[in-house]
Amino acid sequence: MKKRVLSLLIALLCLLFAQAQAANTCSHPVDQREPTMVQYSRTVGGVRQLVHGNQCRVCKALVDYGPCTTRPGARPTCTEPVRCVICGGIVIPATGHDFINDAAGGEEIDHCERCDAENPCYEGHTPAIDPAVSATCTDTGLTEGSHCAVCNAVLTAQQTIDARGHWYGEWSPCGDGTHAARCQRSGCAHEAQAACQTLTAQMAQGEARFCPICGEVENGSRLALIQGAQVQAKRPPAGEAIVRQGNGVVSVTFARQGRLSRLYAPATVILPFETSQGTEIVLDFSPDELPVCVVK
Repeated sequence: MKKRVLSLLIALLCLLFAQAQAANTCSHPVDQREPTMVQYSRTVGGVRQLVHGNQCRVCKALVDYGPCTTRPGARPTCTEPVRCVICGGIVIPATGHDFINDAAGGEEIDHCERCDAENPCYEGHTPAIDPAVSATCTDTGLTEGSHCAVCNAVLTAQQTIDARGHWYGEWSPCGDGTHAARCQRSGCAHEAQAACQTLTAQMAQGEARFCPICGEVENGSRLALIQGAQVQAKRPPAGEAIVRQGNGVVSVTFARQGRLSRLYAPATVILPFETSQGTEIVLDFSPDELPVCVVK
């Protein structure tokens, strides 16, 4: 019986030692650890929970951690959160005051329904402007909003503006089967590079392969870029309309980030020049086909 108990104790000590080693992955000297307790969110046994521990100044590893604990039956109030009794970190945030009377259809009242605190904005909020943030090529922006300078209630919520995405200028061949272009938006110097995508067309000098995006022809010539094409579609295409002309052909396509892109909906492209009959060239594209067209 004693041997069995001793074996269980040894197994338990081994388990505790293994857990301690797993938790303490820092190999730096102990004097490099911050003496203050720091609170973290960590997955323990597949469950996300708050833990606290000392932090290494060198590698920032959390060592000697343990789960945050609270007083039995502790509940947050309007102004006071429930804190860990060991590290003092917030485990359950304060609820905030409730100045809304649900029984009266959501009407704002002059005192908190939970603690009777006075509502400082019962007779009106004090607006403060939340300035708009312009979207960039890669980062989202925000519309202008407002909040109360006294109670921080949101008066006009800010709406997220999608990132604008890069808008490239003319794609130029690099001579190695790829093409490159620089973003034309103000303040952005991003340059992209993509593989050429070649088509075969009957040109003035015979059949030849060319890239409709950068205009490079396999014989060393290049189709000229034509500006000013008009695109008409109920849902704008995901990309730029690229029109090129030369060697007896006109190439029309849509491209995004240097690659051919498909349409979301039917689109009409009006080319910025006239035929010999004096009428504009109008091309209709279906979303079911790759929007590439070669006009003789």
